Amino acid sequence: MLLRWLVNNYLRDAAEQAVRQHFSGTSSGQAGQTVPTSGGAEGEVAGEDLPCDVALIFALGMEAGPLVDQLKDVASTKRPKHVEHAGSLAGKLAVIAEGGVGQEAAALTTREMIRAYEPRWIVSAGFAGALNDQLHRGHMLMANSVVNLAGEEMQIELKMQPTPKLHVGRLLTVDGLLKTTAEKLTAGAEHSAIACDMETFAVAKECSLAGVRFLSVRIVSDGLSDELPFEVEQLMNEKNLAKQAGIAIQALMKRPAAALDLWKLRDEANKAAERLAKFLLQVLPQLPA
Repeated sequence: MLLRWLVNNYLRDAAEQAVRQHFSGTSSGQAGQTVPTSGGAEGEVAGEDLPCDVALIFALGMEAGPLVDQLKDVASTKRPKHVEHAGSLAGKLAVIAEGGVGQEAAALTTREMIRAYEPRWIVSAGFAGALNDQLHRGHMLMANSVVNLAGEEMQIELKMQPTPKLHVGRLLTVDGLLKTTAEKLTAGAEHSAIACDMETFAVAKECSLAGVRFLSVRIVSDGLSDELPFEVEQLMNEKNLAKQAGIAIQALMKRPAAALDLWKLRDEANKAAERLAKFLLQVLPQLPA
């Protein structure tokens, strides 16, 4: 979750232009050096809504991108509140939705998927943060229950044996970032959860109300001891976008290596999304009709 926030907010909204300036100023005359830009939906393709086998709900295109790339005969549609991609995936008719961060956005997207496509299955997928030291970056989590901060719990029917890199357990859905190791440990202990995200409880609740079968598949993007860099802490305390950009530029001037650190984080996020896509391609064919 920290990794998701860093890439989606810090790089895209505040620091990206500053990083470009840093690289252009230090790599003049060096061929082959490029700076990546944030991805996003391109164009708008209207498609006819049809029943599907499975709908996969992600928060961000960054998390969904590698799986979207695997769709065959894809039709992408930009809805008022989300972006969706429909096509054939692992032998099933699938819709992948990018619904936005947080429970409200996830609930709205889930209801729309159920209304428009009547999926047999819905999968909440994306990044998660570890709440104990047994989960590490790149590990997979399939939740057998999900709980919110109020203590409400949704059970998930799951017959899966854990392995050293595949964890089965309770997922906690939170409303904001858990910034420190102490906060993560406390949340994990209070809710008997092994990882956290910001959407799954809302998706599971909507599926329960509609009688749609549900699954949660998450990849651990940040471990227990991963904490926000000082520069990002400053950005989070400033709500004005113009001032955020100024803070980002000052941070990069004081510590130019921060640019490389942030691009490394972005690369790690891309690798996590690719690993998640590969795992989902193994899971989807096993879903009962």
